[in-house]
Amino acid sequence: MRTALLITLCVISVGLFGVTPPNFPEITFSVNSNPTPGSIYLSNLTINQTIPNTPFLMILDNLGDPIFAREMSARMYLDFKLQPNGMRTYYDNFKKKHYALNQSYEIVDSFSCDGYITDEHELFMLPNGHSFLLGTSLRVMDLSGIVDGGSPEASIQDMLIQEQDENHNVVFQWNTSEHFEVTDCSSNATLLKPVVDYAHCNSIDVDAEGNLLLSSRHMDEITKINYATGEIIWRMGGSRSRNNMFTFTNDTVGSFTGFSQQHYVRWLPNGHLLMFDNGNLKNPPYSRVVEYEVDEVNYIVTKVWEYVPNPVIYTSAMGSAQRLLNGNTFIGWGINNQGFAATEVTPAGQVVQEFSFPQGVHSYRAFKVTDAVSVDEAIAMPNIGLQAFPNPFAGATQICIKSDTTAPVLMQIFNCRGQLLQTFHEAKPATGDLQITWNGRDNMGKNVASGIYFARIRQGNRKQAIKILKLN
Repeated sequence: MRTALLITLCVISVGLFGVTPPNFPEITFSVNSNPTPGSIYLSNLTINQTIPNTPFLMILDNLGDPIFAREMSARMYLDFKLQPNGMRTYYDNFKKKHYALNQSYEIVDSFSCDGYITDEHELFMLPNGHSFLLGTSLRVMDLSGIVDGGSPEASIQDMLIQEQDENHNVVFQWNTSEHFEVTDCSSNATLLKPVVDYAHCNSIDVDAEGNLLLSSRHMDEITKINYATGEIIWRMGGSRSRNNMFTFTNDTVGSFTGFSQQHYVRWLPNGHLLMFDNGNLKNPPYSRVVEYEVDEVNYIVTKVWEYVPNPVIYTSAMGSAQRLLNGNTFIGWGINNQGFAATEVTPAGQVVQEFSFPQGVHSYRAFKVTDAVSVDEAIAMPNIGLQAFPNPFAGATQICIKSDTTAPVLMQIFNCRGQLLQTFHEAKPATGDLQITWNGRDNMGKNVASGIYFARIRQGNRKQAIKILKLN
């Protein structure tokens, strides 16, 4: 792990004292009726630089009062959120880096693509200390024979996924130039721009088997990628997508089927997809959150839930959708003309919380952190011997712990989203190794699905984690 960055910044911890920092943006609630308890992560920004705005990283309580606020310099900061490993991260658009804050809100690490410009759209950290992030690169291509008005020396922006380990070594890389065509973009107008951003990837997720889910906004496409081989497993998109492999059911409005120019796509624990659908290419455009059931055998995708506000909100860019543990959905509205920042709705579509910033002030995404358990510290340097056998396993696996101390051992099993499934408290024998058996079940005795899990060990101030794979 890199040496911690020794940067001193002004931190205002205000929630307990009822103090709002100077220049803090006004937050106006239109609804606040029994929302899910928790804290709200935002970072305010403006696209129109003539609009007064002082950017903050902020954590709000359910009344809109800041629990944490850090005033930043006058530039764009994006994607402030709590990661599954307990770090709070954000992107600095000037320095082109993601930064991580510890529990004391001190900058302790930074993340950037090795050899490429770091893109702002995603930093997704795993409980084992690995991280996925997006990068960009430029190349020249002759588009004069491909699209009317195309430049013979067009500047093409490719995008890539990098996975880095806890020491920032690249362990996986996937480039759009090797798997997509420039003409995969859903609008030919994209091919005529000064920089041809044909994919515009904006979110990454990991499924239970470790495969990747990539959202490409300018292609109106969600792509599932085989992590082991890098090959595309399937491609899903709405009416304007050029490579859709799926049949959509229960999701046609007028002549338009499916989604368009989407942001922030995530797998849900039930195997469904949750998406913020910006809807740019619909006529008329409108935005929504939609949940899909995905039949990956027969290539059928079925809309099972959506939230479309009345009157509609149109988010031209940015946005997020988060399913909370109680079934409610927390929505970040990105860039919209109505001023909405975030909304929480029940499964029945009832709004229980909704608030706005001043006109022209937005938040890239918005998240609510409830009492969900996360891995509360980044994985430290190895100082405990840790093995699992068999691994992969079908019925049960035995975790063997080697250490030179007899301090009690805490072992926790997490899924790849950082959710706690099972906890073990064991005494370390005076001699020999400690062996703990996990039978593939959670704390309620329910058999968990096949996929990737993490066993995290704590012994005193020592900690270590191991990745284990459960088979059917």
